[in-house]
Amino acid sequence: MGRAPDLTRRVLSVPGSFRRGTTPEVTREAEAFPSDEIHIGGSAAMSTIAEVAIHLDLSERRVRELQGMNVLPKAARGDLDCDVCRVAYIRYLRDLQPEPPQPGDLDPAQERARKDKALAETAELRNAVTRGELVRYDDVERDVREILLATRERFLAVPVEVQTDMPPEVAQLAHDVVRNRLYVAMEDMAADGDAQVLAEAEARKAVAKQAKQRRSL
Repeated sequence: MGRAPDLTRRVLSVPGSFRRGTTPEVTREAEAFPSDEIHIGGSAAMSTIAEVAIHLDLSERRVRELQGMNVLPKAARGDLDCDVCRVAYIRYLRDLQPEPPQPGDLDPAQERARKDKALAETAELRNAVTRGELVRYDDVERDVREILLATRERFLAVPVEVQTDMPPEVAQLAHDVVRNRLYVAMEDMAADGDAQVLAEAEARKAVAKQAKQRRSL
């Protein structure tokens, strides 16, 4: 009952049915409560929904809603324990709050945003490829390699063509000079550092040097 705490303070130090300074009405009112239901603060006193609402700083309607959600205990009118209701409500509020992130944990919102951004970028790249605005690196590398190989083969055919157009006495020399020049040019153009091309170019340089020395004799 809501009046029990007040009566406790009024008669706590007054044993017996009547004490000095206490009126008979107060004494009779105090004796109407069993001793095991009178506690300071009213921890064992039963309360109504209105009293629980005041205790939890809620409206009576909200208390009933929490009872319907099985958050607060249900009881007959005036049979609610404020302490039990308070603990139940605190636990309910605690469960509503997510646990604070620990050091090293990924923030869920940031992780979702990162994944959404990655998916959007992937979709945009795929659409750009479909529209022909973007090409794959592997496709470009393959095509460029094929073009370079075809160009190299065409260049290497030039010395033979020059040789057939020259007089017999200088045909071989013309062939060697043109071929060596082409290898030097390909060496300069070999940005990818093709070891085989470089080795061939060095060999052709040596041949060109020897041919020059023979002509100077």
